[in-house]
Amino acid sequence: MAFLERNDRETEHAKAPGAPKRLKHQLVLSTVFQKTFILGLLVPLLAGAQERLLAESSVSKEYQVKAAFLYNFAKFVEWPSAVIPTGTSPIVIGVFGKNPFGEELEKLVRNKTINEHPVQVRQGQTPEELRSCHLVFVSAAEGKRLPELFAALKGSNVLTVGESGKFGELGGIINFVLEREKLQFEIDGDSASRAGLRISSHLLKLAKTVRGAREIGRN
Repeated sequence: MAFLERNDRETEHAKAPGAPKRLKHQLVLSTVFQKTFILGLLVPLLAGAQERLLAESSVSKEYQVKAAFLYNFAKFVEWPSAVIPTGTSPIVIGVFGKNPFGEELEKLVRNKTINEHPVQVRQGQTPEELRSCHLVFVSAAEGKRLPELFAALKGSNVLTVGESGKFGELGGIINFVLEREKLQFEIDGDSASRAGLRISSHLLKLAKTVRGAREIGRN
């Protein structure tokens, strides 16, 4: 409750006439966190990781938030049985090319599990290095290499997540969009279906838009 009360005060300050643009941007990110908190997506993070996530860092708040979403995306996706980890094998989140998260993503998933499987982060400069990952994030800086990446991942069961304008059109599954300083994401159902993935209906409801196949949803 203290977290919500504090954000109420910050909200009033950020809404005040003449409030710096930086405060308004922080308000948008704060609103995203409150929304996902209420819907239960970030509950595990708030049990100890909240302060670290929002602490001062060389990584921007935007990428701290995106790192949190990547972890939660992995929690709300169902992979085909053939690629589901067995025993204590990890669920692997890959970062293709340039890594905008610094160490934040690795810190965030450290000691975390998804269905009792540890979560690991792998960085790869070539698509082939990431084909065995469960989720792969592609920054906008690697936009020109998207065709190369999607060609290499064709036929795999990888959840691709990006942040560039044509990510979904080229075959990406989840794409972050920053609209009027509000961080949101879009889901391409056809691409998810081709990858053999099923996405939780809870995550579908949070998406700004869901294009294509709707049968990808699960409860």
